Amino acid sequence: MKTWPALLCILLSGLLAACGDDDSSGPSGGDSSSSASGDAFDPDSVVRGTLIDARDSAVYPTVKIADQVWMARNLRFVTAGETSWPVEAKTGNSTLYGRYYLWSAVMDSAGAFGDGGTGCGNGKTCSPAEQARGICPEGWHVPTVLEFEELFRAVGGSYNAGTKLKSDFGWAHDDWHDADGNGEDLYGFTALPMGMYMPKDVFGYRNDSLYATFWTATESSASTVHTRGFSNEGTNAVDDVDDKANALPVRCVKD
Repeated sequence: MKTWPALLCILLSGLLAACGDDDSSGPSGGDSSSSASGDAFDPDSVVRGTLIDARDSAVYPTVKIADQVWMARNLRFVTAGETSWPVEAKTGNSTLYGRYYLWSAVMDSAGAFGDGGTGCGNGKTCSPAEQARGICPEGWHVPTVLEFEELFRAVGGSYNAGTKLKSDFGWAHDDWHDADGNGEDLYGFTALPMGMYMPKDVFGYRNDSLYATFWTATESSASTVHTRGFSNEGTNAVDDVDDKANALPVRCVKD
């Protein structure tokens, strides 16, 4: 039988944004799946544009979804030294798939383009700027977990974000659900599967058609970072924590 406080919570649920137990997870202080039933931004209202990176003249499509402008392809800027790698499993498609980067390179630990992420690397903790440019083009920055969750809310919630943001090609079949692993790419975000590169792993590139996992600027520990992405299995976005020693793609968001 429900207690009086529980009944009161039910009565007030129409007035309150949240009621009951706090099922928060991650650094956001809230469950990113809670917006799964929210109203989605109209895909027909997406504003498509173009970004030209002045450093190498690379051209990227962009999409404005609600109040955010995102790169619609992975960054492919070539860094010095062994801090980024091409997607060898998809030779000839660097324009489409971009590159894998160590987190230290993504945050521009050496301060080549700004001081927002200086000193952020493996084995140390840091407090990056709220909008840390990192390796992104000027006027853009490395997205935080909160910014990814804002994106997921805009498309109707994290539960269906995978379907709506994944590319409509390139994904492996979803054997678990016996379904097509591709998304619908309703907003032109075109999240492509490319897995990750593990420099210390003799097997190198892994699962290039199963996952799209993106770096964020939100650190988890001295050796790990909160990441957001998608899988070929299911419709949802994936919240995870990845090792700074691995190399992942990155999407930049406009300041």
